[in-house]
Amino acid sequence: MDALTLAQEIIDGRRIRREDDLSFFLTCDLKELCEGADRIRAYYIGDKVDLCSIINGRSGRCPEDCKYCAQSVHHHTSCEVYDFWPEEKIVEACKINESEGVDRFSIVTAGRALTGEEFDKAIHAYETMHRECKIGLCASMGFLNEEQLHRLHEAGVTSYHHNIETSKRNFPNICTTHTYEQKIETLKKVKAEGMCACSGGIIGMGETWEDRLDMAISLAELGIDSIPINALMPIKGTPLEKLPQLGEEEILRTIALFRYINPEANIRLAAGRALLTNDGEIAFQSGASATITGNMLTTAACATIRSDRKMLEELGRDVLPDYWRGRALFVTGTGTDVGKTYVTGLIVRKLAECGKNPGYYKAAMSGNQRREDGSLIPGDALFVQQTSGITQPLEEMCPYVYENAYSPHLASRIEGNPVAMDVVKKGFRSVCRQYDYVTMEGSGGILCPICFDEAKIQLEDIVRELRLPSVIVADAGLGTINSVVLTAEYMKAGKLPVKGIIFNHFHPGNVMEEDNIAMCEHMTGLPVLARVQDGDTKLDIDIDVLTALYE
Repeated sequence: MDALTLAQEIIDGRRIRREDDLSFFLTCDLKELCEGADRIRAYYIGDKVDLCSIINGRSGRCPEDCKYCAQSVHHHTSCEVYDFWPEEKIVEACKINESEGVDRFSIVTAGRALTGEEFDKAIHAYETMHRECKIGLCASMGFLNEEQLHRLHEAGVTSYHHNIETSKRNFPNICTTHTYEQKIETLKKVKAEGMCACSGGIIGMGETWEDRLDMAISLAELGIDSIPINALMPIKGTPLEKLPQLGEEEILRTIALFRYINPEANIRLAAGRALLTNDGEIAFQSGASATITGNMLTTAACATIRSDRKMLEELGRDVLPDYWRGRALFVTGTGTDVGKTYVTGLIVRKLAECGKNPGYYKAAMSGNQRREDGSLIPGDALFVQQTSGITQPLEEMCPYVYENAYSPHLASRIEGNPVAMDVVKKGFRSVCRQYDYVTMEGSGGILCPICFDEAKIQLEDIVRELRLPSVIVADAGLGTINSVVLTAEYMKAGKLPVKGIIFNHFHPGNVMEEDNIAMCEHMTGLPVLARVQDGDTKLDIDIDVLTALYE
């Protein structure tokens, strides 16, 4: 068997087990192994890269004797020593990372476990961050008990980090003051609490390849959600200070095999990124889907948040945090003239009247008129603005406005202004930062070429890139069964989530239209969310039902 065949089997549902012959991972072609790992990553994780940053909330004087660690009291390093950080400094650091678009922020503390007054201070700091920030919160505080984990969870922490470090066989060679089994028990408590379990280890500590494979299998058996992989950066004064640094090919093979064995987990680059080309660019094409970023790693940092975002965006990866996305919904239609813009206006109006701070966005509009000064008027945006009563500036609503009433790909070619995905994403990101519920309208139906020049962009590519749920707008009249079912099935096949259908031009009591709606609901399995009559100025849908569509 070759690596690419195995990758497809894993995509099809196969899982690597402890009893399997794992020696294949050590001898197969590295290029194929990495390509297969990237295919698995793309299928199970997608293009989103999870960025997390950490601060060292309490440093030094650790009683544990982990041989790699600068903070152990057993070693002689130049490690900085201080007690738990003041809350104002922690919250300030959290807000800085949030402003840079990091997904998660974690306090990491030295020591066997954070307890007593310092743990209470941590709880209060997390409560403040949860109240004042939108960034995801994580913690790494050693061997906590069930009550402590529950308190963290209640304070807003959604992920807990606790590395197993290496294999069960090799663990006593790395640490003697606590056991591998204690690590496993803590992780089981994290899972029982319902938190995301983050656990990985360090490679390059003298372990064998079999130890690395065993660690990967153990993490899979535990159902770990996020797996940080550190490459040892030997620290002077620790027992491992003279170990040689790993080469890039060895690190890449490790990352790739962890992806094969843990296909649905985030494989996270951590310490040692300086050993990789361009801080890990190739690793993100070899199975890695997440990274620790920023300037506050516990050892020397090798990459800043902004350079990481730039590198990942150039790879075509999504580094937009969920809290910048806002709550967003895509409105598509079964065709060009089903009244998609009319319905979108009613949706935005409903949100506005209920105080939900809505915004509107559309990637490209064609068939627009000009003002007296020659500038183009984004007609659909203007209609939504006037219908809904929102004050969002028109220039924020659509990055590409065309005069010719053709499909966007043709209008843009004629007018010499082709759509660029990066521009669409940047505009969408800006709107999401300002508004709580963003309704994005499509152009025509879901099968709509947006750019067909050197770059090839379909409307569905934008929906997929922005990870948007959708609703389908359809005409209630003759022929709608065919168009609704085909649209729904196409989107289902393309893994584009659809929340339901809104029927426009509905006439109460019309036998055919009532039957059309019933048949569409039956044949697609999608709920009918609303029926809109000609001239309606309000959308007849419960606000809680409407807002739930944006989740």
